[in-house]
Amino acid sequence: MKRQPLLLPSQYACYWFILSIGLLLSLLGSVAFGQVPGRAILRGVTQDASEKPLEFATLMLLRDTDSSLVKGAISDGDGRYIFDKVLPGTYRISAQVIGFQKATSGPLTITSDTVQVVVPALQLAQTTKTLREVTVTGQKPFIEQLPDKTIINVENSLVSAGGTALDVLEKSPGVVIDNQNDKISFKGRDGVLVMIDGKPTYLSMQEVVNLLRNTPSNSVQTIELITNPSSKYDAAGNAGIINIRLKRGSRNLAGGTAGSATLGAGYGRYPKAAVGVSLNHKSGNWNLFGNYNYDYRQRYSSVDALRRFGSGDTSSTVNNLGTRISTDHAHTFKAGADYTLTQRTTVGLMINGLLNQNNAEIDNKNLIYDAQNQLQRTVTMINTSTRPMQRLAANANLKHTFDSSGRELTVDLDYAQVHVSGLDNMRTHYLNAQREEVQPALIQRNETPSTILIRAAKADYVYPFANGLKLETGGKISYVTSDNDIRFGTLTESGYLPDQQRTNHFLYKET
Repeated sequence: MKRQPLLLPSQYACYWFILSIGLLLSLLGSVAFGQVPGRAILRGVTQDASEKPLEFATLMLLRDTDSSLVKGAISDGDGRYIFDKVLPGTYRISAQVIGFQKATSGPLTITSDTVQVVVPALQLAQTTKTLREVTVTGQKPFIEQLPDKTIINVENSLVSAGGTALDVLEKSPGVVIDNQNDKISFKGRDGVLVMIDGKPTYLSMQEVVNLLRNTPSNSVQTIELITNPSSKYDAAGNAGIINIRLKRGSRNLAGGTAGSATLGAGYGRYPKAAVGVSLNHKSGNWNLFGNYNYDYRQRYSSVDALRRFGSGDTSSTVNNLGTRISTDHAHTFKAGADYTLTQRTTVGLMINGLLNQNNAEIDNKNLIYDAQNQLQRTVTMINTSTRPMQRLAANANLKHTFDSSGRELTVDLDYAQVHVSGLDNMRTHYLNAQREEVQPALIQRNETPSTILIRAAKADYVYPFANGLKLETGGKISYVTSDNDIRFGTLTESGYLPDQQRTNHFLYKET
């Protein structure tokens, strides 16, 4: 069966998927009102010793117990900053500006009843030192504010150790991650466009979150937060653009071989481990680079929600007890080569990819009570889910610098393929108060294979003017195909019977 709905392919696939396991996901993603932990707002100002506001100061919200980073922020032109949606706990705020000594607030305790906290002004003393010999060294700050964007320098930061790209993104200023519903908002708005190496993924937001959740932070170089994107970006993302740049080799390496290796492990309720290696070799006109990361982690989440319906003798209560245990095996890799044709012209070829296997066991129990709080029946739903994902991208590029003023031309040819094979095996049991089956179990299966192919070519030209202005122009053409085949079925005596209301094969082409 082939139909052409009005929704985009990723939205449509997600829509039917949610319908197929609607009760399951809604229950896992819901928390009863009255049980949601309090979220507070922290606001304050940064000043110098003369109480003059310090703009573009880097603010870090740190846990008081271990000084781990919770969230970052940048002060505005009046030195003001804000941290919103802060969970209960005890924190400190650290402020830092180049040329000034770092300042840290006292402990700030947030309870479930706290709505807002005004932090005492953070005053930073100017750094003054008399040196016999001066050695100038430079190190990029974790948060870098530029006129058109904010850059999170993940590479070489302790924040990137042992985490994922989604963990680092969650600590970025203005970014909020809704892990229950797999959503990303930026500056309080939904509809953000997430790009990888400057290129759209053409995935649904749920698939993007899953992709970042399984991308080791060791493979990320920077995260760019672009509030007002220029016309060089695709006309999408009405809430802004988040561009995640993965590590690549350094074209500035003088010569020889350089590399690094990382190894990490942790244990909470379940274990996690990560290993990675990065190499760069330059000889003559050739520059070769590559990296590989493996990430293993088990996750646990639970829901305890209480919902009341009606009033008086006709009221009822549903207690939802849900658990989700998932296991991920993620392999990310990148390899490439640059060749210097002339002093001003370089050509390159690069491939990168992600191979991920996600398995999850989701167990939901819905206990239904009457007005006298007597258990009437129980509906139990168990879903055994698998979500393998493969992403492969290739890029050929050329860069020509006309002169030392910054006038340059870049050309890129891109090909990318993403394949997701989802399978849900769902079993629903209906029990009475004595835990006896009152009707046959409902057994359903949902297969959601999806393949996206992206082919694109673009050229960008930059012409600088003497007064600091510059002209940027370019062109791009792309051809995208998407194949989403949603197959939902219910087990009968003769096998799985397709559910025509939930089954759909969506084919989409875009030029």
